[in-house]
Amino acid sequence: MGTWHGKMVPAAGATVVGAIPTFVFRFEMSKKGEFTGFVDLPDYGAKDIPIDNMGIVDGSFIFEIPSFKADFKGKLADKEIVGELKNKAVANAPSDSLTLIKGEYVAQTYKLNLPKETMNQLLGQWNGQVTIQTASLTTVFRFEMSGNGDFVGFIDSPDQGAKGIPITDANLSDGKLTLKVASVSGEFKGKIASDKIVGDWTQAGLNASTPVTLNKGAYVAPVYKLTLPKESMDQLSGKWNGKMASWDGKSDPSDLIFRFEKAKNGDFKGFVDMPAQGTTGMPVTEATLSNGKLTLKIKAAMAVEFKGQLSGDKLVGEWVTAGAKGISLSLTKEKP
Repeated sequence: MGTWHGKMVPAAGATVVGAIPTFVFRFEMSKKGEFTGFVDLPDYGAKDIPIDNMGIVDGSFIFEIPSFKADFKGKLADKEIVGELKNKAVANAPSDSLTLIKGEYVAQTYKLNLPKETMNQLLGQWNGQVTIQTASLTTVFRFEMSGNGDFVGFIDSPDQGAKGIPITDANLSDGKLTLKVASVSGEFKGKIASDKIVGDWTQAGLNASTPVTLNKGAYVAPVYKLTLPKESMDQLSGKWNGKMASWDGKSDPSDLIFRFEKAKNGDFKGFVDMPAQGTTGMPVTEATLSNGKLTLKIKAAMAVEFKGQLSGDKLVGEWVTAGAKGISLSLTKEKP
């Protein structure tokens, strides 16, 4: 029970893109009295990724992280678990070492050394759109003073449910601001002009830089009001749980949740959670219902639609990502 954390040590010869991740594991009792586990990746802004199939085998503590296609096996002591993390997605992949220490995790502080005038200019929030493949994602840069007086920065991706990805380095040269984000091998370069920063974002895995304009000010999430007949809204209102098959058809299905609710002002809204990816609150931007067939458009890293038949407490259809074959998805409404 409690929190355990440790930094993975890659196997000899392994290629690592971005920062070597720190894992934070939390083991707790649910309200139903069930022993549960979750993993957070603070360097990536991901939280509450579920752990499955925990147990003790031949004196070793074992569990699975389905979304990573990974198994953990380690020796449990009083304040330490010495073990290995194995990637099941790659045949014959060597295991990475992972030693976990019991205790609350304190994230590393990355002090950004910039001229005082620049720090004062940057303080606060800046937001803009970053185009990744076919999707335009809102990105929020936050600059603030830490409790001990250090100037620090973070990136949030509201559309992906990621928050608090640390900006690890910053410098100002010839009037151009450079910000580095080690966890994703990302870099932003731009010029500050009053209440705008105009520049480019580059990241490992992207073929070219992406132009970005950041506007100063707090990010206000758009409200996507879903217009449906009242009877349909009443039928949809609540939480729907389902299992979605993996993209390759070889891994275990992962949980997917639809949530529909009415705001205080009467607006009907919808959200999608993917716990295995640590993603919550992806907004449903549009909903249509015709002859019992429900179509939902979802704002995610790539354009996504769900098309299915609504019947009683069942939603049966397909999860369709742009440019990919649809994946069967069946959801059941959770009883209040």
